[in-house]
Amino acid sequence: MDKLIPIFSILFIIMSVSAHAFTAYIHAPAVLSNEDRGIITVISLNVTPGNGTIAVNGPDSVGSSTIQSAQEAVQYASYYTGINESRYNFDFYIANTTNVSGPSAGLAMTLLSISAIIQKPLLQNFTLTGTILPNGGVGLIGGVYDKIGAAKADNLGYVLVPSTSEGSFEYLLYYISQQAFGIKVIEVPNVSDAIPYTFGDSASSQKPLGLNLSDFLDNFTNLNVTAARTRCTLCNSGDFKNLTKFTFNMTSNEIKGITGNYSNVRSGMLSLLSQYEDISAKGYSYTAADLSFIEYLDAFVLANSENLTPSRAYNISSLTYSYCSSLTQPELTGSNYEFVLGGELRQSWALYTINQSEATIKSAQTTDDLVRALYTLGEANAWCNAANVMYNEASSIGGEPVSYSNSIINNATESVSEIKSSPALSQSMYGITAIQDYAQGNYGAAIYSSLYAKAGLLGAGNLSVSYLRNATISNISNSTSGIWPSEFANEAFFYLQEADNASSTSQKSGYLSEAYSAAILSSEFNKADQMLISSFIPGSSANSVKEFVTIEKQISQLYVMVFLIAILLAIILILLLVILLHRE
Repeated sequence: MDKLIPIFSILFIIMSVSAHAFTAYIHAPAVLSNEDRGIITVISLNVTPGNGTIAVNGPDSVGSSTIQSAQEAVQYASYYTGINESRYNFDFYIANTTNVSGPSAGLAMTLLSISAIIQKPLLQNFTLTGTILPNGGVGLIGGVYDKIGAAKADNLGYVLVPSTSEGSFEYLLYYISQQAFGIKVIEVPNVSDAIPYTFGDSASSQKPLGLNLSDFLDNFTNLNVTAARTRCTLCNSGDFKNLTKFTFNMTSNEIKGITGNYSNVRSGMLSLLSQYEDISAKGYSYTAADLSFIEYLDAFVLANSENLTPSRAYNISSLTYSYCSSLTQPELTGSNYEFVLGGELRQSWALYTINQSEATIKSAQTTDDLVRALYTLGEANAWCNAANVMYNEASSIGGEPVSYSNSIINNATESVSEIKSSPALSQSMYGITAIQDYAQGNYGAAIYSSLYAKAGLLGAGNLSVSYLRNATISNISNSTSGIWPSEFANEAFFYLQEADNASSTSQKSGYLSEAYSAAILSSEFNKADQMLISSFIPGSSANSVKEFVTIEKQISQLYVMVFLIAILLAIILILLLVILLHRE
């Protein structure tokens, strides 16, 4: 940038004494509505002496947001170059499209304005997208996948996109697009950083985007944690380890199914999965399974994003729904209830998520929307698989059948009423599925889902480090009433130790937040399990229904007998009256 300052100074002097017009050109991408296809159009700008008029022409219609982007672009470009825009007219012309709407041409129009003002042509081997902010920052946009595909189709050399954090979905989308089309994607946070790529050939030295897995997934390089504690007895910890092993296999298979230009990512993911297996070996079964689950989601997206179309997305959704809706809960017992309820919970989450994904696919206007739907379908698929394993483990555990008592139903009623009274809770996935489970008579699952919903509002926030630590230790101290409280407590204990080994304040705070959230779940699930196990009624709900039907039949038969006896008595009474009258 320092090298460009003298150039801009000279050009500013030239502009100060020159009044002749100059036309600049730039390649800009657009997405054709409802076609999931991008195109490259050329935007030109002619700057002439005038009174500050800004016009956008070319398409049949131009949206107000595009006109506003042009105005903001001229305003920032004028500030950047030091001219008074009210002394010039700016005539934008957008070619090769019938209508334009949206703010994503903001960066392109800004650089185009700078080019026209300083009378220096832009390079013509790139395209770019992003909104323009008042401070010169570049804001996020949609349709990235289709726009990058269009750039490749037009044989452009690279694409400038807004900067985002490496752990975000947008960054994953950048990376997928770059790898899918084989074109370099370069992040720019602001106009100043974009300048070298638009007027000079700085892109040649820029490395392609890489996928730093430690930003997407937790990478525990210093795994100096002690073995997890045995916090509960007779809580089927062996069955829970089977669930964790299944999750590892599911994730490993999905990673190995990733095709295309992702060899480094595949090896990196398998390396992280091996690390999570080490965590499981130390007794942190749920923690390891949870980390593997998160890794599975990214693997699912990478494995299914190539040549993604609405029909393919619908097919994935349909297959997931058919599988998930076919799962049947085993009979609830006093020994297996945590696995039955855990399976019901995940099955409800999955079916809800599938419906949300299908709504996204139906309304999708770009491939970005389909990739987002793909991510949530990955969640649904993993939850369905987990539910199936839990149901199988519950069947193998067996035990004496139980049914819900009035106290359990009342507890579920209170929990769901609290969910309904809170807009934040009732609109969350956990709150919605809690209400649905309650309506279907799955009272235990409704209680469990309510706990997740309420725990989501009890985040660490701005709580101090010392409070988070003390509250975590307090909440996990007596979590011994079942496998879920025990596993959540061990997860909290795991992240407490990671916080102690953290190398930075932000990392330490992040781990303590994880520990606190897990500890809240541990304490709440402990209370719920204590209430459930002490309140179940012996005998299955199916048997209770049969008994109720039998009693109803017996009562009906009794009514018939009483009715017949009454008729018989009436007949006898009439006969007696007839006899008495005859004697008289």
